[in-house]
Amino acid sequence: MDAAPIQHGQLQLAAGEEPAAPAIVLTRPGALAAAMAAGCVGLLMLGVQPMVLGALVAEHRLSMQALAQAATVEMLGLGIVSGGLGALLQHRHLRIWGAGACIALAAANLGCLSATGVGLIALRAAAGAAGGVLLWITTGLTTRHPAAVRLSALFFGSSALTQAALAAVIPVFAPFFGANAGLVLLAGLALLSLPLVLCFPHALPDLAKSAPGQGALSRAGGFGLLATFLLMAGIVGLWVFIDQLGRAYGVAKQTVALAIAASLAAQVAGAGLVGWIGPRISPPFGLAVVGLALIACVGALAFDRHVASYVSGTLAVGFLWPCAMVMFVPLLIRLDPTRRAAMLLPGVQLLGSGAGPVVTGAFARSAELSPVLAAAAALFGAGVLAILAAVVAQRGGQGDPIGVRTIA
Repeated sequence: MDAAPIQHGQLQLAAGEEPAAPAIVLTRPGALAAAMAAGCVGLLMLGVQPMVLGALVAEHRLSMQALAQAATVEMLGLGIVSGGLGALLQHRHLRIWGAGACIALAAANLGCLSATGVGLIALRAAAGAAGGVLLWITTGLTTRHPAAVRLSALFFGSSALTQAALAAVIPVFAPFFGANAGLVLLAGLALLSLPLVLCFPHALPDLAKSAPGQGALSRAGGFGLLATFLLMAGIVGLWVFIDQLGRAYGVAKQTVALAIAASLAAQVAGAGLVGWIGPRISPPFGLAVVGLALIACVGALAFDRHVASYVSGTLAVGFLWPCAMVMFVPLLIRLDPTRRAAMLLPGVQLLGSGAGPVVTGAFARSAELSPVLAAAAALFGAGVLAILAAVVAQRGGQGDPIGVRTIA
């Protein structure tokens, strides 16, 4: 007879599993739903940055250069905090962390109502850090769950839908609050998220070490995170130029806007598809196929400049984007069963997203965007090679951690 499930606080370990094993836990559905909802709130600004920051530029409270800086520091705050907490801390006192993050996120957005220039940029960094804490909590629960792939797909799809809903609501409040409409809504949603914190578990089981006396990241996991960084850099580095690419190809402004809007529906469809088929395919194979498909999209955009190719390429990129993001989770769990690499995933994704436009933008020319496409293709190709290197490292038994071993 199987051993009875082991209780760990409010969590339940899989039957017969020792607490020191990789922390796969069956969390109450209410706690999972609350954590995922809070994580969506933490990421809301990413979907409405152009609207919110663009409105501040229109009111001359931010310059175009400051807009880019505010967007960058917020994304870096999200990535550094979520990744840093995942690397350095175990999940303890989650309700306190969650409540503090919701209050800090609301305060940072409210502070932006009267801020300008450098002060506003600093507050966006603080908002990113608060959102990073919520993302760290969400990642802790979802990556420890046996259905991590489906939960990741659900989280990505839910995040896209909530961002789209907020983007639709902001214009309704603009006549009352002006450029501050988005900030008021973001602050209000952060405060409304406070009751969700009560559903969080107090703590999660510790992640197991990769081997006795070794607590660092495995080499295979390191290559997997490198692949994540490169693929996300390529996706976002390409995406930020999608609008300019359409204009350079002579596509009508309305068609460009429609293609970009339709890509959101494609993202939801992609998240749904990968959530269904993801558990049925090999993660390295599936993610490598996504990387090669992205290279094919870049090729189509580069060599066929007709309207139909532009629209279909834009939709394809939108569809493949969530496929990559969801497949990162099973890839890293496969490469590093301790799930330490998976805990670093959100931070690495966001850092790659922030670095991508810097890399591709370095090749941008006002009259010709082909170098941008070439740079994005190179990032995708390097990401596929990193996946292959991770598989080779795992099969070769390269489980030694990267970094310094702890000595008993």
